[in-house]
Amino acid sequence: MRNKFLFGASLIALWCSACSEPTSFGSGLLEDQLADLAFTDTFSLQFVLEREDSLLTSDRSSVADYFLCGQSKDPFFGTATADAYTLMQLSTLSPDWSNSRLDSIVMFVRYDAFGVYGDTLQPHTLRVHRLAEAIQNTQAYYSTNSLPVGEEIGKLTDFLPTPRTAQVLFDTAGARAAYLRIPLSQSFGESLLGLDSLRRSNDTAFYAWLNGFRLTVEPSTAPGAMLAFDLNDVGFSFVRMYYTQNDSLAKTFDFYFRGTNKFVSFQHDYAGTPVEPLIGQPLDQLMYLQGMTGLRVKMLVPWAHLLDDVAINKAELLLTVAEQSGDYASLVPANQIVFTQLSEDRTFFVFTSDVSYALGSASLLPGFLDFGGFPYTDDDQGTELTRYKMTLSSHFQDMIESHPDSLVDRTVYMNVYTQLGSARRSILYGPTAPTYAPKLSVKYTLLP
Repeated sequence: MRNKFLFGASLIALWCSACSEPTSFGSGLLEDQLADLAFTDTFSLQFVLEREDSLLTSDRSSVADYFLCGQSKDPFFGTATADAYTLMQLSTLSPDWSNSRLDSIVMFVRYDAFGVYGDTLQPHTLRVHRLAEAIQNTQAYYSTNSLPVGEEIGKLTDFLPTPRTAQVLFDTAGARAAYLRIPLSQSFGESLLGLDSLRRSNDTAFYAWLNGFRLTVEPSTAPGAMLAFDLNDVGFSFVRMYYTQNDSLAKTFDFYFRGTNKFVSFQHDYAGTPVEPLIGQPLDQLMYLQGMTGLRVKMLVPWAHLLDDVAINKAELLLTVAEQSGDYASLVPANQIVFTQLSEDRTFFVFTSDVSYALGSASLLPGFLDFGGFPYTDDDQGTELTRYKMTLSSHFQDMIESHPDSLVDRTVYMNVYTQLGSARRSILYGPTAPTYAPKLSVKYTLLP
């Protein structure tokens, strides 16, 4: 049995594209167990760049933490754009707006600093358009969906995003949060005050009249920023109408985004970028990952099944960030990468078992601590590097037990997490890089 394994291991070593000498491990174990333990990091790895699939972005249940909205211009990844679409609903049905005169109408949107990505030290412009076609409150919308717009009803010009600067809204003693204040047009406010009783008393009729809004954010210069708005926060995200009733009584009325359908549309333009000719192709010196509906990397371990009759103790992929110089320091690497695989029926993607274990209750360390996939600083012979380590132990056991003809079972995908909530990207050294190529290290036990 051991001779059979050693023959398979020698084949793996011959086929590898970036090999180092296998070394033993487990020196602290009993002498009679040493012969059954081994370590290797000589696997051949193949990588292919792919575009991510479309995502379901509808938030009909109002559970999303935030919605990306903005534009990021990247010399490697081109231009990424996220537009936010939303309905709003009346805070109470059948309001009494008789004998009223509009004073002003304002939209407030709360930042979520965690989702903001890019350069916030340059001016941006936010625009609010009323839609020409209605958002259907019960319809599922995807990242590829968009709706035609009508008139522009709000604009905030050349503002500097301050997603970490908490401010009060109205009462100096009240709660604080980072938010934007966008004046809306008088004509739109007056059309609200003029609504008939049916549209004021029925949500469906109100949605059909309103259609909804599209929010866009554009930077003045590259690289720009992708902002993030928590539209489900009723304390800091709403539309407030100020009006005077009977020529003497000042009143306000609020409309909320929470409780209505919202979605985000993503666009990625790679024209003329280094990644454009690489999409769908094997990667060599550099690899590219991007959130939203950007780019993923398919990784194939073609000869894993030759490592049979073993129990995997630990399998771990080491990736190194290829630091890029220039004026794009704000475009930092992704803060989380995960492994996914095709489902059994090959119709959608799911986490690998190692990721699911780390996120599930079986893990002693909550979140991704058991899995890894987050950037850390490493010292390599005096050189400071940014790296990722990603656990593949359980799934690699499945790989070695897969059928020789089933390459799909020896394939995993690397994705930025969460796709929907992260605009970040990472540039990594690839399999033919002269230094810091990806390395899959495996510790295993030989089975009797």
